[in-house]
Amino acid sequence: MYYVNYATNLSLSKMADHKAHILIGLNLFLLSFFVTKKHLGILARMDGYIIPNVLLIASCLVSIVLCLRVARPVLSTKKKAHEPVNWFFFDSFKHHSVEEFHKAIFDLQHNQHAVHEAMSRDLYWMGLSLSRKYRLLTMAYRVFIYCQLSTALVYFAFFAWHHLH
Repeated sequence: MYYVNYATNLSLSKMADHKAHILIGLNLFLLSFFVTKKHLGILARMDGYIIPNVLLIASCLVSIVLCLRVARPVLSTKKKAHEPVNWFFFDSFKHHSVEEFHKAIFDLQHNQHAVHEAMSRDLYWMGLSLSRKYRLLTMAYRVFIYCQLSTALVYFAFFAWHHLH
C-alpha cells in the first residue's frame, strides 16, 4: 500500500512539473514569436496595438510565474515545536546530526508501528505538496486559456477598428 502510494505521488508530482514546463515553454514561445522579435515578430509590424500587446505580455508573464511556483521546491523555514521529525524527508531532519538520524532510522526499523506512522506522515505531507502544485497548475492553465482568448478578442477588435477607419 505504501509503495503504491509513494509511486503514485511521485508520478503525479513529475506530471505536474512536466505540465508546468510545457506551459512555460508555450508562453515563452508566444512572447518570443509575437513580441520580442523586433524585425521578425508579427506585432513589430502592427502600429497602434499597444493595449493588446501589453495584455499578451502580462498574461504570459502571470502564467509563467504560476508555473514557476508549481515547479519551485517549497521547504519549511523552521521546524514546528509540536510536530515530530519526519525521518523520511530531508527537510524535516536537516537540523539533526548524522548520529541522531542514524539512531532514529535504526529505532524505526525495530518498531513496525513507528515505521507505518512515519510513512503515513510522509505520504500526508506529499499529498499536501501535490495539492498545492495542482492548485497552482490549474490556476496557471486558467490564466493561460482565458487570457489568451481575451487577448485574441482584443486583437480582433483592434484589427477591425483599424481596418474600418
